[in-house]
Amino acid sequence: MARPPRPRADPQDEVRSLVGEPPLDLVSGLGATVAVTATRVVIVRYGAMWRPRNGLRAWPHGEVDVRLEAPKRGSGRIVMVPAGARTPPRGSDIVSVFIASSDWHAAERVAELIRREAVTARRAGRVDPVGPVATDTAPHAGHQDPHR
Repeated sequence: MARPPRPRADPQDEVRSLVGEPPLDLVSGLGATVAVTATRVVIVRYGAMWRPRNGLRAWPHGEVDVRLEAPKRGSGRIVMVPAGARTPPRGSDIVSVFIASSDWHAAERVAELIRREAVTARRAGRVDPVGPVATDTAPHAGHQDPHR
């Protein structure tokens, strides 16, 4: 079995190489990086035994809302849900990344930037011409992860 990709020494380079544009800001979490570029919100997953998904999830600004779950016992979560959902989203629609308490200020900063970019995109009626980038790659058979 191939080893999952590991983050490069510089997460900014990782995001730039995967989506073709530099991040405006980012926060690295447990097995993943959350980044904001000029056109989208990006999560890069690095895979591990406890989180077997690798790859990239991305949404144009305004298509995802963000919420923060404050740190408890050493880590908090940054959670992405579909924007404007009228009903509670299904587990497969929710994407979250655990963030160490020591990086919580960066998570708050990134979440605020996601919110600001979403408001700007909605007011301008902007739609990302490239749409969402490819989703996670090849999950393990039968694996159900509600926090993908």
